[in-house]
Amino acid sequence: MKCKKLVSMFLVVFMLVSIALIQTINVSADSSGTIYVSSYPDLVNMMKNPGGSYILLKDIEINNADNFSVQNFSGIFDGNGHSISFSNSREGGFVEVLEKGATIKNLHVYISAATGTDNVGIIAGTSYGTISNCWVSGYVSASGINCGGLVGKLSGGSVSDCYSLATVSGTSIYGGLIGAAENASVERCYVSASIEGSRAEAGSFLGSNSSSSINNCYYNSSKNGAFLVVGIGSDTVTAKTSEEMKSAETFAGFDFSNTWVHIDGEFPKLVCYNGKGTSDNPYKIHTNDELISIIQPYLGDAGTGRYYQLAANIKNYSGPSLGDDNSRFTGFFDGNGYVFYNTNISSGGIFYSVAENAVVKNVVFDGYNYSGGGVAGAVASINHGTIDNCNVGNGTISGSKDLGGIVGENINGTVTNCSFTGDINGRGSGIGGIVGYNSYGTISNCAVYSGTIRSSDHSVGGVVGDNSNGLAENCFSLASVNTSTSESGGVAGRLYNGVIRNSYSNAGVYGNDSNSIGGIVGSIIEDGVVENCLYNKELVSVLIGGTEDKTGGISADELKNDYYYSGFDFTSVWTVDESGECIVLSSISGKGTKENPYLIRTSSDWIELELE
Repeated sequence: MKCKKLVSMFLVVFMLVSIALIQTINVSADSSGTIYVSSYPDLVNMMKNPGGSYILLKDIEINNADNFSVQNFSGIFDGNGHSISFSNSREGGFVEVLEKGATIKNLHVYISAATGTDNVGIIAGTSYGTISNCWVSGYVSASGINCGGLVGKLSGGSVSDCYSLATVSGTSIYGGLIGAAENASVERCYVSASIEGSRAEAGSFLGSNSSSSINNCYYNSSKNGAFLVVGIGSDTVTAKTSEEMKSAETFAGFDFSNTWVHIDGEFPKLVCYNGKGTSDNPYKIHTNDELISIIQPYLGDAGTGRYYQLAANIKNYSGPSLGDDNSRFTGFFDGNGYVFYNTNISSGGIFYSVAENAVVKNVVFDGYNYSGGGVAGAVASINHGTIDNCNVGNGTISGSKDLGGIVGENINGTVTNCSFTGDINGRGSGIGGIVGYNSYGTISNCAVYSGTIRSSDHSVGGVVGDNSNGLAENCFSLASVNTSTSESGGVAGRLYNGVIRNSYSNAGVYGNDSNSIGGIVGSIIEDGVVENCLYNKELVSVLIGGTEDKTGGISADELKNDYYYSGFDFTSVWTVDESGECIVLSSISGKGTKENPYLIRTSSDWIELELE
């Protein structure tokens, strides 16, 4: 494999991720007989064994699943804090009948439109079993009787610690959580659903109650004021306004230590699905909306010591950067092997400003676009903390000054084990493949695999545009560098009292000022130091612009050979890629061995590997 064909294959960290090309994983079972579910075909297999014990391993998105229906489920289905989403209209919900003794728990189900005649619900049409720690969203409707957000008809079964945000439409006996409950138990549930249709035998919480026990249950009275809480039968459900439902104190009987979690400005969420924000149980983020609603309330000092983790891929995020320089991100964020696909943010990075002592790690972008006038980098516009193991593929960044593939401005912060592939176009100074402006910060073990880094102003570098009193070590760039004015370097455009060490560049460097073009650094100011660096002497004539220093200049063929990399650590930092075409960083590429395999983050990574 050619070095430049590796491109985003080196956007490698950590684990295989759930990409479209690798969605189908065969059903497997452990020694106890529990069957693992991680794809739509796995769900289909449930139809053949409705009495089995299942556990969901990841969120599943399903299109065109009209034929999927578990008609009579008598086993155990543990959603394991994940989601099943049906994006198309379909007849019925996830399960038609949940038999007595059967259980569905720890699950979110979204159906864009679940329809039917009688007994229609998003989790189950009819339930004689147990449903706990579940929530539903989407739309459900019935032309006959018994339609509910969660369950159409609950007969002798139980529902506990559940909630519904679904829209429910019916003609007779329908409710936000349950259509009809007969001799059943409902505990610690709430509804903030929209109810549509006639008001006959309909309730915001429950359509009909016959000899059922309902305890510690609530509904949002700010919605559906024209409807009764329970259409027919006894009513022990408590009405609360939207504002009251954002307070944990509202929900008597709810266990906010183990089952429920309160997030400022939000209705209660389930711990199994959204976590607790601790190191051993981080807040779990599944969607674009949750990225904002879970992190935004805890920017600044309120977020210190809070932990966040992606629980699914984030697609087409176009929301705001999180925080500002007065409300920095102060917690710990882990991308957890998931991917931001096709991200388009006009205000900068996912985080605007990462605070000192905060950590953002394992974040991957497959498609990132920024076009604006401010400081920007895909992960953070400004970093004072630690950015680790973050990788951007197919990036396009266009703006003014201080633009970087990962971070715009790194102020006393650390950026390590990161990579970028794409193009960066600036109109001002400080334009770099990894960091735009690095002030007293550290950039280590970072790579720019391909693309063009350019600006119509000065200080443009393959890795860092303007390195002021900072350190860049163990980095390389294969991207061409071009400035319309001065200070263009293969690794750093400007080096002001900083250090560039054990790094190399293998690409062309261009500019209008021939005295400030360098294979490693375009211009050194005061006491900047370049130590043990290599560049392609066939493309650039000197190590440092404005000097005659040709130290480290070797041929393109020699740059492929570790023999010429004296002083580089090939034990733990550097390695030769499997084709022998270039020297890469083992921390972000792997070695293709059993102990250190090539790891794949994006669909293009997989394609490149298959081509090999």
